[in-house]
Amino acid sequence: MKVQTKKRTSKARLFKNLVILSSLAMLAIGCGNENTSGKGNNNAPINNGYGIGQYGNGQYGQYSMQQIIEIVGQENQCAQGGQREYVQIPLNGVNVNIGNSHVGVTSYGDIAIVHNNGAAAVMDIYICQRSGASGQGQLLTNPILETSQQCPIGQITAANIMLSGQQQYELAFRPIHIPNQNIYSQVCQ
Repeated sequence: MKVQTKKRTSKARLFKNLVILSSLAMLAIGCGNENTSGKGNNNAPINNGYGIGQYGNGQYGQYSMQQIIEIVGQENQCAQGGQREYVQIPLNGVNVNIGNSHVGVTSYGDIAIVHNNGAAAVMDIYICQRSGASGQGQLLTNPILETSQQCPIGQITAANIMLSGQQQYELAFRPIHIPNQNIYSQVCQ
């Protein structure tokens, strides 16, 4: 009798493991990079006053991406005034689903948006003018991205970019909304 009980238990475990593995496989296939179900395909460029980035038509809560950039720009003025310059940096090894975007700012007023441009993850940066800075910028650390219950758009928890030229500047990005540190954004309310 003990032998039959072991065989039934082993078969039950095998069946249970197969069900779990096949469920995980279906989930992985359904959430893969090629899955475009429910997604729009309009990636028309927008001019947001700071430069041109490519974002989907999606709404993030009650705001479009253009409105979010404008609101975050007003909330985080450039420390020395002036216009922001647009730079795009490719993000190798960073996975961002098409339609998702993450926004971050620096204490100086720079704005970054991490998103998927349809081919790969990129970081669009709207850089405040600085004396002696020029060039594209170099990614020092891959961005740490988060989704939040408090914001309809994802946030950049941390990312570091080096600007070079006559002088070097390191841009350290943080989230746009951190209530316990008295950093608030209208986008997240």
